[in-house]
Amino acid sequence: MGGVRGGGAVGATHQVAFLSRELSAGEPGRRAAAVKGLGRVGRWAAGEHGDVVAGVGAAVVGTAGDSDALVRAGVADALGSLGPLGGDEASPVVVALMGDPDPSVRRRASLAAERLGLTGPDVTEAFRRLAEDTDWHLRVNALVGLHGRGETLEPALLVRLVGDTEPLVWGHAQRALYASLNQKPVVEQLLNAARYGHGLSRARALEMLPARHRRGLRGSLLDGLRDQCPEVRRVVVGLLADDQRHGPPDALLSSSWLSGTVDALFTALRRSGTAESLLPVLRPSGTADTFLSVLEAETDAEVAARLLSALGGWGDVRAVPAAVRWLDHPEAGPSAVRALAAIGTPTAVRWIRSAAVSAPGPDPGPGLGHPYVRATAATVLGELVAPGATETLLPLLRDPDQQIRAGAIKGLEHLGRHGLPRRDRDATAEALLGLLTTDEPNLWHTRNALAGYPEILPALRRVIDHPSDEVTATVLSLLDEDDEGDVSLFLSHLDDPSESVRHQALSGIDRYVDGYGQLPAAPPGVDLLGVLTAFSQSPASHRIRYAAGRVLDALRTSGHP
Repeated sequence: MGGVRGGGAVGATHQVAFLSRELSAGEPGRRAAAVKGLGRVGRWAAGEHGDVVAGVGAAVVGTAGDSDALVRAGVADALGSLGPLGGDEASPVVVALMGDPDPSVRRRASLAAERLGLTGPDVTEAFRRLAEDTDWHLRVNALVGLHGRGETLEPALLVRLVGDTEPLVWGHAQRALYASLNQKPVVEQLLNAARYGHGLSRARALEMLPARHRRGLRGSLLDGLRDQCPEVRRVVVGLLADDQRHGPPDALLSSSWLSGTVDALFTALRRSGTAESLLPVLRPSGTADTFLSVLEAETDAEVAARLLSALGGWGDVRAVPAAVRWLDHPEAGPSAVRALAAIGTPTAVRWIRSAAVSAPGPDPGPGLGHPYVRATAATVLGELVAPGATETLLPLLRDPDQQIRAGAIKGLEHLGRHGLPRRDRDATAEALLGLLTTDEPNLWHTRNALAGYPEILPALRRVIDHPSDEVTATVLSLLDEDDEGDVSLFLSHLDDPSESVRHQALSGIDRYVDGYGQLPAAPPGVDLLGVLTAFSQSPASHRIRYAAGRVLDALRTSGHP
């Protein structure tokens, strides 16, 4: 039920009369609809029929004491709609409703205060009270309302709200704090929360503090590694790991002017298989000791992942057993693999290989043989150019899981950039070529890997006419712009029905122009410049227009038409 436009003064009169009678109806729903209807009628009729709706504001205000929350919420809506027509009593009524026992009424009233643009000490105080409301919508409204009036909350309350679980609440509170970070009371409250706070409030206070204010917090940070809140532990690990005073530079040797030489020597010793029990002695670290200790009891996957990343980055071989334990976890497992790779000892590399080839057993633990963990391990084996990596990765190209195949392909891509034995290169190139025509989901990964095996080009040219347009496009992307025959293939595929093929043909010509500064010789009767110009205009697709435009721009830059 509500006011309907039209009917002129007579229509407005009838609607106001009807809605006013409804205000005394027995059902709360009818009364609520009536009061909201009066707000709507008053809003549209005030300009032309002010005399008709002159008493609407008073009628709405008079309903503010209704016993039903649905009606009181309607009053707040109506007063927000009426604007000045609500009269002088509208403002105190809206402010009073902002303190209503029912949250839906408080919410409507806070919105009405915004629509009316209410200001003054009473309005500000009402918004301050709402900042501590149990309804998160009202906490947001309070922060937005105060900000719009050039007001802010006390630093202690803002810091508490930064720990709110609702993103909109803590986001607005954080914005208010950042705007006042140069004020001493704000910094003091953040420092207090960083030292003694709880949960998300402590975590976000630590994140917000400028680095110069965190310098005296090492003790609090170390205590935070055992905080009950995982978010606090995550933040603390990140801060300690990033602080150069607390990581490997605090070690006995690397603190000297020989730190670069020591780093290189330490890395070489790790990778050469030096007795792993000696390595921590060569490079002690107090923070690493603490990280290892808390990692033993850590149960949160993200915290464990951060601890492992830090320990791996420091090359601490003592982290290998912990990393191995987390290999079974689908979330922390990839970080465990990366940590083992960073440590790089022969033992660590063997565990990476084991993770790559492992598969779920009859009774798998959480994440055991998880595809993403195995895929990461496969990629890392290639990055490390680990001994025997080719023999490990090639069988994974036949794994039924796409992620694992992709990880193996990326590992072989890394191997292709290094001087592999001829036999390994040939076997890898042949396997990737076969994958090109059989594993469409990983086609782009396969393409990137094949780019590192240029010796496969003759065989690639033989699959240019494959039935799959995507395979043809991929082959074109790998062809050599310095080879006359390949350039002819670019030209002959400019009129291909497939947009992907045409796009790669244009990209090949773009590479040619970039290298030679002119267009390649076109077949007899073909106006290549005209073809490119047509491609650069509608109705060609955006992708084709862009590719053709690049060629034309390159020609203009080189001085050719």
